[in-house]
Formats: sequence, structure tokens, C-alpha cells
Amino acid sequence: MAHGAEAWPTLIARGAEVWPALTAHGAEAWPALAGLVMTAATYARGWWRLSRRTPGRFGAGRLGAFLGGLAVIAVALASPLDELAEQSLSAHMVQHQLLMMLAPPLLWLGAPSAPMLLGLPRRIRRPVAVALASRLARRVAHLVAHPAFGWLSFTLAFWTWHAPPLYELALRSHAWHHLEHTCFFASALLFWRPVILPWPGRSPWPRWMMIPYLILADLQNTVLAAILTFSDRVIYPANAIVRAGRLSALEDQATAGVIMWVPGSLVFLVAAVWLAIETLDGVRAVRGIAAAGASITAVGRAGRARSSWIVRFLRKFPSSTNGARCVRIGRTVIQIPKGARNMRRLMMAVLVVGSAVAVLAGLAAAAQSRTGTLKLTDGSVAAGIGYSWGKGTLTYGGKTYPVKVDGLSVGEVGVTRASALGTVKNLEKVADFSGTYVAVGAGATVAGGADVTVMRNQNGVVVEMTSTTQGASLKLGADGIRMTLAH
Repeated sequence: MAHGAEAWPTLIARGAEVWPALTAHGAEAWPALAGLVMTAATYARGWWRLSRRTPGRFGAGRLGAFLGGLAVIAVALASPLDELAEQSLSAHMVQHQLLMMLAPPLLWLGAPSAPMLLGLPRRIRRPVAVALASRLARRVAHLVAHPAFGWLSFTLAFWTWHAPPLYELALRSHAWHHLEHTCFFASALLFWRPVILPWPGRSPWPRWMMIPYLILADLQNTVLAAILTFSDRVIYPANAIVRAGRLSALEDQATAGVIMWVPGSLVFLVAAVWLAIETLDGVRAVRGIAAAGASITAVGRAGRARSSWIVRFLRKFPSSTNGARCVRIGRTVIQIPKGARNMRRLMMAVLVVGSAVAVLAGLAAAAQSRTGTLKLTDGSVAAGIGYSWGKGTLTYGGKTYPVKVDGLSVGEVGVTRASALGTVKNLEKVADFSGTYVAVGAGATVAGGADVTVMRNQNGVVVEMTSTTQGASLKLGADGIRMTLAH
């Protein structure tokens, strides 16, 4: 007990150090969290009503899947992962995987159309229903719900926002950054809808067409992932001064490629296998009906209509022959095997477990990576030394600290004004920043040709610096450089 009592002050102090970083994006996170909570409440209200009327269609799994999808969005956009994604390409890729590969399938598995509409207040529900039933809304929905439109929009958003100019623009501007996330998420929703095909949706394409649909999407995902993984140069200049843990910028880029490659392809593969089993079982179910047609259909036109309705009904529940449940249709009792229901449960379990693993990985990466930003702008020109910096600013945990610098200069003669930007890593507490820094490793090279200087002080704090002035490189003093916090 005494030992536990002594540990509490340490835990409280540790929490005080971590809390500023966790709340740095609070102003932007709270509106997003409020929107997600309102969406969850609306869905839960509608689901509760539907689950009492049709418990077989709206079970607890629907609610869990939808709320899980909202939780994935919250981790991607309203957690420390969002701040880390601005400094590390691998964290940025985790964020994109959550928004494009996990959240949309989970949301669609919740079959959100009916619960969201029924969960709205009565005064709002009717006008919304009338608007959705209008001719214009139905035409727009028919267009955007088409699988071809979903695949093309997903691919276009994927490649457009990973082009270096737009990627850099999204990092510099919050507005463009939000637009990037909106494009990713919206296009992913359109892409995954025909794959999941939530009730009561219909698709103009047969189910087996979704298999090449997924394979082609995985192919273009693999191409970009391979480019990031095997490139020998940093593709995005803004990430050239960033480290993820003890990884160099180039290693961080390769890690981002692996994150895109392995988990992304795994989600595509699981969905394709699920669809393949569903398609094969659907063929078996229809053949079984044809073989037993005399026992479950009537004679004449009514019999043919009923048979057609039963076939369409069973196509919603394609299954294998190991175990069945009975369904009464009029005077006819037919058997629907359990295979499809079990496969859907397996698919949902894989997505839920995968999202949980990704969420925990993102939170762990955000918690372990203690980063800051160092900016040097004020300096002077001295004979025999050239341009050297004397002041700068450190941004850490949402706060800005003035910094004094001694021993860092520009190696080129004739430079009268220059600026430098760096990333501070392994900074557990701000007091550890002060110290003498010496060069370590070979650093990285920006795509534009500028070198990145990597330095470490006696406290293990790592600083990666690069000159933002074209044609200028950094030069350390013989004994390293001294950087201290100015009070």
C-alpha cells in the first residue's frame, strides 16, 4: 500500500505532461465528437424501435457494427492520431486506413438507412422522408449508388490526394486537410455500399461481380503501396524531417507503404472470400429450390410468381447445407441453411476485431511518439562563419517556447538570411530539450535535394533539421550546437 501511495504522485505528474498533447486539437475535436455522438444517438433510437419489431433483421450485431464504425471515425479524426498524422506519414496512413477501409464497412453492416430515418424526431422525419422520396433525390441516389460510380470515385480520391502537391497542400491548410478526409470517407462509403449491400439496398450488378470489383481496387492499392515501400527517395518533402520513433524519414515512408499494403489488402481479401462463398452458396440454394419445386410452388401463374419470390428471398440468405432454420411462407415450410448467417457473423467479427487492433495501434503510436516542432528564423552574419542562428521557437504540447541557439550555421557563403525547420522526437518533458546536440547518422534527403541533419542531446532527444532556404545546407560547430529554452 505504501509503495502504491508513493507511485500516485509520479502517475499524476506523468498525466500532467501527456495531457497538453492530448488536448492540443481539442478545439477541432469537440465538434467532430459532438456530431458522432448525435449520429450514434439517432441510430440507437431508430434501432431500438426496429429491433422490437424485427429482431431477426436488426439484432445487437447491427448496433455494434454501426457504433464500432463511429468509434473508428472518432479515433481517426478526434484523437492524438490526427495530430501525429501531420508529422508522420505512417501515422497518416493509419488514419486513412481507418477512414477508408474499416469505418465504412462497419457503418454499412449496421444497415443505417431505416434506423437513422426512424431515429429522427417526428417533426424532422417526415420532411426528410419526403425529400428522399423526391424524383431528383432518387435520380441522384441511383447514380451515386451504382458500383461503377463508387469504384471510380474511390480510385480517383485515392490517387488524387496521394499526389505530392495535394498532399503537401493538405498538410499546410486545415481547410484542405478536412476536404481530403471528406473525400476519402465519402468515396469509401460509395465504394463499400455495393459490397456490403445493406438492407434494403439493391445492386444493378450480380453479387459475383463484386469479386473483380474488389480485386481491381486491391491492385491499384498495391501499386501505390509498392511505390511508397520501395522508393529510395522521400516522395513527400514535408515528411523528410519527420521520424516515427527511431525510424528515418525514408523508413517512415516504407512503413506507411506496408501499412497500406498489408492491412488494406487483407480487408479486400476477406471481403472477396466472403462474396465468393456467398455466391457459391447462393447457387446451391437456388438449385435446391429447383429440385424441390413441386413441393413448395403452386400450379399456374400464382405458383410461378411465388417461386420467383422465394428465389429472391433466399438470395438474401445464401447458405450452405450444414444446419438450417425453418421459415413459413403461407402454407409452405422451407428450410434456410445457416451458412450465410454464420459467414456474415464471421465477416462482422473480422471487421470489428481488425478495427479494434487498428484503433489500439493508432492510440499506442500516438501515445508513444512525443514530438515537437522547432523553427529557426532569427540570425546574423559573422565574418568567417557566415549566417548563423541565435533564436528560434519550440512548439510542444500545444505551447510555444522561445529557444536560444549557439553553433548552428549555413554552410554556403553569401547567404544573408535563412530559415530552418525541424522535428523534435523522444521529448518526454519539455525540460529535456535543453542541452548540447551532436550529429548522429547520415540523415535523409528531401526529394528536392536538401539534406536533413539529425542531432541528439545528452537526454536522448532527437532533432531533425533542414534548411527551408533553397540551396542552403546546415553546418554544426566542432563541438555540436547548444540549444536552451529561453525564459
